[in-house]
Amino acid sequence: MIRLCVVSQSATPASFSAITEPTSAGEIESIIKIAAADGRAICPVGGCRAIGRGINVRQGTTALTLGRLNQVIDYPHEDMTITAGAGITIAELQRVLAEKGQRLPVDVPQADEATLGGAIATNQNGPRRYGCGTLRDYVIGITAVDGRGATFSGGGRVVKNVAGYDFCKLLIGSRGALAVITQVTLKVLPQPAGSLLLVAAIEDHEQLGETLRQLAESALTPVTIDFVSGSEWEDVSAAGRSRCYGSLFLGFEGTADEITWLQQQACQHAGIKAARFKPLAPEHDQYEMWSRLCEFPAEETPALTFVANIVPSGVPEFLTTVMQHDPSASLVARAGSGVIFVRCSQPASDAVSLHAKTLLPAARKQHGNCLVYAAPPDLKLTPLAAYGAPHASTNVYQSIKQTFDPQGILSPGVWNYD
Repeated sequence: MIRLCVVSQSATPASFSAITEPTSAGEIESIIKIAAADGRAICPVGGCRAIGRGINVRQGTTALTLGRLNQVIDYPHEDMTITAGAGITIAELQRVLAEKGQRLPVDVPQADEATLGGAIATNQNGPRRYGCGTLRDYVIGITAVDGRGATFSGGGRVVKNVAGYDFCKLLIGSRGALAVITQVTLKVLPQPAGSLLLVAAIEDHEQLGETLRQLAESALTPVTIDFVSGSEWEDVSAAGRSRCYGSLFLGFEGTADEITWLQQQACQHAGIKAARFKPLAPEHDQYEMWSRLCEFPAEETPALTFVANIVPSGVPEFLTTVMQHDPSASLVARAGSGVIFVRCSQPASDAVSLHAKTLLPAARKQHGNCLVYAAPPDLKLTPLAAYGAPHASTNVYQSIKQTFDPQGILSPGVWNYD
């Protein structure tokens, strides 16, 4: 599996030398063929919400915006699949699905502007990742144009069709560096009748670890297990206590009866003795809290933000390391999945040092990695500072890149150590 890094230099359409807005896959083929012949770089963009993350826009790069490829192409809702253009926004896609009582159960930040193709290219997901999975679990077909201007497809409309299955996953998270995604087929699910968020105050990393262990051994089936801490979460992390390590959220979805049973189990009977879960305080709307958990990584801020991907069992130890070295850092940990977003409170230059000397080694100790996720626009990061030292997967990626984009014209700033 190839996982491309995520780095933000706050690039905007103004960072490009030209912008083109094709209306069809045929136009995209022509644009790429001309660019390949001229050796001109092309960067596919959707809602421009994550354009800087993982892409250092080079001088002379043309932005290829896909906003006009926004049609629903086929929606046989009885088959629980939908095919749409890559330029449709996630919010519009969810609206269309909601009319038939269905949804794509993946949380994408800034859904009003984020496009389907952009979300797939950057592999966006959110708090429901633990129970509902990621976009990799729902994409069953992709059509794209490679760096030579050739259109190709993988997968299909049938959910159990495995032809090209690995190919579909290859493009997820590729950040437009392998091909320009033009059309996507997804499997979808029925909308749940209701949802519920519970919260527990956590006093230290040992209590967090024990609570996570007990949850794993219980009969509960949460869709969300998120831990939050830091200055941006003081209104919920304090939980009425003078000192608090943080707060652990449990999210459930289902019918009214299922929600009632799950709440009773989580609060009283599931063997979760390390922490006491309870409904949110009256001043916190649960839908607003779901949104806060989802939007945290995408919030615009001058602070340096990191993302760590580690084994879930290593989450408490990694969080303790973060809090010891930056006590005021704000963070959201998808604790059940091992994905942690850390927004440093230190000056950017100090945070870069913290990453290299502390966070990256701590993540690798937990069999993972830690990358710069978002950086202020005036901070110039070298690839080594942002990603850490190259490793074996870098060479694998470069080999695949050569096959799909031999001229190297597609998003050439992605994970490049040159």
